[in-house]
Formats: sequence, C-alpha cells, structure tokens
Amino acid sequence: MPKKVITISIITVIILTLFGGGVFWYVKQGEEIVNTPIVGDETEQVIADVQDTTIESNESILKKVGVDENGWNIYQSEKYGFELKVPDYFSIKDFLKSNSKHLDAIRFSDKNIETMGLYISINTTNDVKIDNEIDFLNWLCKYRQYPKLECKKYIERFLNNIKIGKEKIEFINIEDKDIIKSIELDSPDGSTLTFYYLFEDNSVYSFIIDNFYYEDEQEAVFLDIIKSFRTDL
Repeated sequence: MPKKVITISIITVIILTLFGGGVFWYVKQGEEIVNTPIVGDETEQVIADVQDTTIESNESILKKVGVDENGWNIYQSEKYGFELKVPDYFSIKDFLKSNSKHLDAIRFSDKNIETMGLYISINTTNDVKIDNEIDFLNWLCKYRQYPKLECKKYIERFLNNIKIGKEKIEFINIEDKDIIKSIELDSPDGSTLTFYYLFEDNSVYSFIIDNFYYEDEQEAVFLDIIKSFRTDL
C-alpha cells in the first residue's frame, strides 16, 4: 500500500476516534445534568422567602388598613407615617423604589382606565419658603435635579406658557394644607399632567394625575384624596 494512502488512513482513524470520544463525553454530561436531583422543597422555600420579603417591604411603604363610611379604602404608611383614603376603584399597582429623584413612589391603577390612575411620590426636603412662581420653579429644578442651564430654559419656557395659558401654577389651601398645583405640558400635542405638591414635616408629597385620561370634573375626587391625607398618626 502506498505510503500516502497509509498516512491518510491513520489521520482518518485519529479524527474519528476524537469525534467519537467527544460525542460520548457530551452525552455523558447530559445524563449527569438530567440525573442531578433538584431539591424542590428547598427551591420553593427560597422563592417563598424572597416573596415574603418583598411583600413585607411593600406593606411598610403602604398597606390597606380599612374602609371608611363612604366605601373608600384607607391606606397607611408605616415607613413614612401617613394615611390617605382612595376610592375603591383604585388599587395599588406597583411600588417604584429609591432612585436619584424619589425615595419611593406608589402607583394606583384605575380599574376603569387600565393604563392610568394616581401616582404618588415621596421625597425628603429641607425647610423651603415658596412665595411665588419663581421660587417654586427654582425649587422644582432642584427637586428634579435639572442642570443649571436646563433649569434656566425650563423656567423661561414655563413662564412663557403661563402667559398663553398652556401651563399653570396655583397656590391653594385644602383643609389647612398649603398645596402648590402645577399643570405642566406632557408632550408637544398639548396633553398635560397635574401635580399637587404638599410640604409637610421635611417631606414633599407629589400627587400626579394625567389630564389626558381625566376630565376636569374628576378633579374633585383627587382633591378629596388629598384632603384625606394626614401625617398625625
């Protein structure tokens, strides 16, 4: 047999041997993975522990504690020491935890409008003195952490929009609560958001409503929610 043919045969045998060994190893590894016992009880317990921690954490932020004489649900926050009441068609949708702008935020969903509801954010703040629109807009820039140049443009735009009725800032009092109501453009098409800022005990509570989904007559409902808000627990 020619030497060249012998060499080719030897190389072929080596390749086939290596390939066969690789297949055997792969199949063996698969069997080991398949046959590795999974401790179901332990896995389920870990999941349960995580769920319990999440529920416990959320309930410290806001927890339903009862129903008032009008059928509104009463919620209390152990973490922040406040109480508020909301209509029964609102339910807690989710909690947005700490980020650079807010300590915590709570979103209520409206069962009549799946994508919307009421959004409440909580943040600490030093004693602030706000007497006019400029004071408020300067505070708002700091609250939202706008860069200096962006803040200047924001204030100029807001003041111009106030003049033409596109945006608005109002100082109102509800049940001895001094509240700043701010109506802000949310998009170029003219849709707006209404913010109610309540300052109490070195904290600021922001109640946010999307005007696209709610008519003006429903504002009374949101004002009643704010009226029910109390921190003297």
